[in-house]
Amino acid sequence: MLSLQPEVHVHEVAPRDGLQNESISLSVDDKLELISRLNSGGVNSVEVGSFVRADVIPQLANTGEVVDGLNVSDNYYYALILNQRGFEKMVATTLTGATIVVSATDEHSRANAGVGLENAQRLAGDLIRSTIAAGKQVRAYVAMAFVCPFAGQVTPENALKVVDGLVAAGARLVVLADTLGVAQPGQVAEIINLVKKKYPSLELGLHMHDTEGRAIENCRKGYQLGVRHFDAAIGGCGGCPFAPGAAGNLDTLELLAMLDEVGAAHSLQLAELSSAADFLAERLAGRI
Repeated sequence: MLSLQPEVHVHEVAPRDGLQNESISLSVDDKLELISRLNSGGVNSVEVGSFVRADVIPQLANTGEVVDGLNVSDNYYYALILNQRGFEKMVATTLTGATIVVSATDEHSRANAGVGLENAQRLAGDLIRSTIAAGKQVRAYVAMAFVCPFAGQVTPENALKVVDGLVAAGARLVVLADTLGVAQPGQVAEIINLVKKKYPSLELGLHMHDTEGRAIENCRKGYQLGVRHFDAAIGGCGGCPFAPGAAGNLDTLELLAMLDEVGAAHSLQLAELSSAADFLAERLAGRI
């Protein structure tokens, strides 16, 4: 279903969040081919990589080369940045902007970013302000917004505190991430309602992993509550190396089916995205 003005905006994360936990590292050419096929399938917003240390996430070591090979004419491309070095690399490219993440718990922040929550919030605020000042866009994320593998259940109030910092720094889009993939629709509704009550004009998104098979149910609940930004990864690939037990992301094809089911306008094309899924599965040797 093609719409020139889609109601729902789908952000494809397979080239970064999807590939970072796979044992096979894709070449630059393969990543560019995957992104091209995703674009042909109606996906115009893609997380293409991350400017992080190659020894930490070797699967993303060729992000700079991938970015150099992108055709940025009609698409929106982002890369994850964690610090000032990442910002400097990102801002020197033709990328649309940056993915900037803050964990909702101190425990996961230390495991994922190497700093406590307070320092992580301060750093993220600086990165958001610098990115906006450079004329780039920001996709701001609250990781572990629902459940943390180290701290357990995350209260809506604690998730909201992280949203507060992101909004104060200038973020206009905030994505709530179920990084562990175990959230319940009731939890999703509770946090969404709390955020929307305080920030009614904030663009809100969901990033769901599918560890317990509820990712699509959680997205359906989000859609019912007015969320119109959704992350997904073709083939359901993914996982977080710093979140023990996290499984793959919500499959883009499953999200497409749900959007059709609820009658939402979107730009996704089934045949082309199925081709992209087949291509990735071949490159990953049938791992997805």
